[in-house]
Amino acid sequence: MKRLIKSELFKGENFADKYYESFVNPDLRDFEILSKINNSFRGILLEDGTLYIWDYLLSHVSARSLFKIPNGIHLIIDPTNLEIFTNDFTKEQLSNAFKNTTSLYNWIDRDFPITFYGNNKFEEFKTIQDIINYKKKFKLW
Repeated sequence: MKRLIKSELFKGENFADKYYESFVNPDLRDFEILSKINNSFRGILLEDGTLYIWDYLLSHVSARSLFKIPNGIHLIIDPTNLEIFTNDFTKEQLSNAFKNTTSLYNWIDRDFPITFYGNNKFEEFKTIQDIINYKKKFKLW
């Protein structure tokens, strides 16, 4: 059974003369708040399913430092595509993260198109559902 995850404003900070807010495990209302600022978001998804999001104009590096967000799978969520930056992650970690999250699906569905940047070993995945359906293939000797 999935754990009940409560959305919350994670942190708000000033950076370069602008105020930014970050949400952890956002619900639809949180996504709507950010969409009034910009229709694209950046986020970090952890393997346990925890999702952090903030305004697109603040880079992942700046947000991690400013909000003290742990490193995870870096995302850019825009109205037509989910961009996933995968340099340091295995297919298993990626699949676990998308299986374990619930808050991401408050804004997009599992058939949402995706694009990968960084590591090319994920080209087989065309949608989030493909990532969720991933099963590790074992080689028999």
